[in-house]
Amino acid sequence: MNPATSNDTAIVEARVKYTMTSGRQISQSLRYFFVWDAVSERRLIEKVQKI
Repeated sequence: MNPATSNDTAIVEARVKYTMTSGRQISQSLRYFFVWDAVSERRLIEKVQKI
């Protein structure tokens, strides 16, 4: 993982592996973009990008 943060935003890169019910496995690298939501006082996912 390679996190980056500021007061209002955060970016996290992750490698994920999905296992389907058939047993097939799929690997992906994803970049998650988070923004701070002052109303709920937590970070929300703004977008997800394949890398």
